[in-house]
Amino acid sequence: MLPLLLLSSLVSLSVAVPLQPRTVKWAPCGDIKLNTTWTYECGTLNVPLDYGSASKRTLNSTSTIDLQLVRIPAAEQPSKGSVFFNFGGPGFPARNTLVGSGAKFLAATGGEYDLVTFDPRGTGNTIPFNCTSDPTELFSLSDGFTIGTVSEIDGSNFAHAKHVASICAAYHQDIGPFIGTSDFVNDLISAVDAIEDDKMLRFWGISYGTTVGATVAAMYPERIDRIVLDAVQNIHDYYNSPATYQQWEGSDKTFSGIWSTCFDAGPELCPLSASFDNATELENAVWDLAESLKQHPINAGANESVIVDYPKMRSFFAQNLYRTGGWPGAAAIIQLLLEGETGDDLVAILDPIFTNSPTEGLPEAVASAALLGIQCSDAKSRSDTLEELQPALDRLRNTSRVMGDMSSLTAMSCATWKFDNKYRYDGGWANLTTHHPMMLVANTYDGHTPPQSAYNTSAVFEDSVVLEINGYGHSSANLVSKCATQHLATYFVNGTLPEPHTLCQVDLLPYHPVPSA
Repeated sequence: MLPLLLLSSLVSLSVAVPLQPRTVKWAPCGDIKLNTTWTYECGTLNVPLDYGSASKRTLNSTSTIDLQLVRIPAAEQPSKGSVFFNFGGPGFPARNTLVGSGAKFLAATGGEYDLVTFDPRGTGNTIPFNCTSDPTELFSLSDGFTIGTVSEIDGSNFAHAKHVASICAAYHQDIGPFIGTSDFVNDLISAVDAIEDDKMLRFWGISYGTTVGATVAAMYPERIDRIVLDAVQNIHDYYNSPATYQQWEGSDKTFSGIWSTCFDAGPELCPLSASFDNATELENAVWDLAESLKQHPINAGANESVIVDYPKMRSFFAQNLYRTGGWPGAAAIIQLLLEGETGDDLVAILDPIFTNSPTEGLPEAVASAALLGIQCSDAKSRSDTLEELQPALDRLRNTSRVMGDMSSLTAMSCATWKFDNKYRYDGGWANLTTHHPMMLVANTYDGHTPPQSAYNTSAVFEDSVVLEINGYGHSSANLVSKCATQHLATYFVNGTLPEPHTLCQVDLLPYHPVPSA
């Protein structure tokens, strides 16, 4: 079950206000309170709500919005400029993520650049995409989807998707057509114009951020000084297909890796492995456990208040495709459930997916609502009936047991969506040449963006190169590889690309403890 909407928040939309000068004044952040050993500062940039022509970026509206930017200055000043970041989603705010991960990204960009990001349209305080201002309605709409494979569930989910689409369209007539990827790209270029002396873009996009990166490289190829696409989406599926099929081609293999690497680590590091003869037997037991929850959810805790059910377990599976750091905890949870241990020991280690109240789950609701507003307005494909969409749903389920049902909910929502991004990029995806060649990064076992998507995108951009990392996890940010970090830093500092077919190894295996500093 996926949360789809978020509570109302302030919309930074003003009307009949002239554009401010394209400068950013940096000052201490008033709304970010993270305790870090690196400095960070905030600023605001005023931009048009409606840029007019996406290619000409002409002012077509007197309405403007404020972009709230955050910057981590390079240790050595003056810096060589800024590297801009987007961490994916779509629908995820970006500022806190950058501030919280400053050390990692300062190192991976060579330490000579300032790091900058802002929350994309539809997220955070940047004209948030809410669909409702009523928390009761939010919870009701969030509970309307069900994870499952039978036709009756598809029918119910498709009807609910139509309901959600209608509510969102009615609530967001003003901003709905202006929160798509091309609008974010134009905001990005506006920020470059305001901050960078050379007016050139240096960008690192992760997951959906790679679609942002591919789109800005296609729309403004002459503005690209450095660009890294990390955990690459299939841009053809994203814009043109009824569903993001290729995105899930590596999901089942990565899910199997949770259990095979448990056996590789051995009982000392993964005690669950001691109860089974091999990884296949263990994975089958995990799936049998999940299937049993359809008819027999498990009550846990002293007062049996925590319910472990099938939809929550499937969400738990999907979440664990992102990063190996959570695998020891996941294995411990599965071990207790398989052993029938449902007391406080289980509750103490259960993932928040199982224990969160609706209010505690609001961050996920925020991301889900914004995801629909951005991705569905970008997508071209629409379906009037479930029968018309059914081949796409069947293909998703045939692609991945882990993610097929989960991703079908987004496909249904986008199929029934009521508005399009006004300036959706449609300039073609072939034989594109950027000012400086692009670097793409792919993990061999990425459950959300398989390596093939990186190679497909690389084929679009002349002279681009894919760096592959032989490890598990979603993006280079979710594993440890000194080799990859060095290649990234060399690219940002010197512009030097890895040799084609370069394969980096990881320095930390799943289930192994992080070495002490």
